[in-house]
Amino acid sequence: MLAMTLTGLSYARFAAFQIPMGIFMLLTGLPLFRKTHPDLHIKSSVPPAGTKRRFLLATFPIWIVMLVWGPVKYLISILISPLLPSSLEPTVDKYLPLAIALITSIACIVASKKLRLSAVAKSINRKSNYKIAALVISVMAFQYMLSHVGAAVQIADELLQLKVPVVLVVATLPFIAGMVTGLAIGFVGTSFPIVLALVAALPDHGSVYPYVALAYGFGHMGQMVSPLHLCHVVSNEYFKTGFNDVYRRLIPAIVLDVVLVAAYFTILKIII
Repeated sequence: MLAMTLTGLSYARFAAFQIPMGIFMLLTGLPLFRKTHPDLHIKSSVPPAGTKRRFLLATFPIWIVMLVWGPVKYLISILISPLLPSSLEPTVDKYLPLAIALITSIACIVASKKLRLSAVAKSINRKSNYKIAALVISVMAFQYMLSHVGAAVQIADELLQLKVPVVLVVATLPFIAGMVTGLAIGFVGTSFPIVLALVAALPDHGSVYPYVALAYGFGHMGQMVSPLHLCHVVSNEYFKTGFNDVYRRLIPAIVLDVVLVAAYFTILKIII
C-alpha cells in the first residue's frame, strides 16, 4: 500500500509488475523442499466432509473485499467521479472503492461472529495501528522534504561525480534497508522516497516502472535475509533451529532471485 502511494501506481498496474517476481520466488523456493523431512512428502488422509466449506468460511473476509471492490470502483467511476473536481478525482477513484470494500468486510465479520462493540473498539484502538499510521505520515513528510530541498538532484550529481551507477543505488539501498529493518514497510518507507526522487532527477530515465520493480525486488530480498525478520524469528523458535541452518538453504534461493530480478529489470528497460 505504501509503495503504491509513493509511486502513484494503481493497484492493478503495481500488481501486474510484481507478479513475475512472485513467480521467481515460487520457482526458486521449490528446491528448498529437496531432502527435507520425509513427513512432508507423506500423502495426507482424505479430508473430512465440510472441509471446503470451512475453508471458504475462514477466508470469506478476503473474498468480500475482492468481490465488492470491482463493482464499487465501476459505480464510482461512472456516478461520482464525473461530478468531482479534476484534482480530487484520482484520489477518490483510488482509495474510496478499497475503503468501502474493507468496511463491508469488517461489518460482515462483526455480524457473522456476533462481536460486541467493546471487542471492535479494542481492535481499532490497538497501539500498533497508530504506530503504522504515524510511520506512513512520517514517510510522506520525508518524501516531501526530500523533494522540497532538491535532495534527489544533489544526490544524482554526487553519484555522477563518483561514477556510481544509479541502478546500483536503486538496487542496494532498498536491499540494505530491508536487511536493517526486516519489514516491507521499513525498506519501502526509508528507501523509496530517495530512490524514486533519484530516478526522477536523472535525464532520460524513461519509465519509472522498471526501477520500482528493481527496488522492491531487492528490498524484499534484503528483508528475507534479515535476522530481524519476524518470520525468521518465530519460525526458528517454533522449529527449534538456528539461523545457520536456515541460511544454508535460503541463501542459494535468494542469490538466484537477485539474478532473476536483475534480468527482469533489464527486460523491462528494453520493452518499456
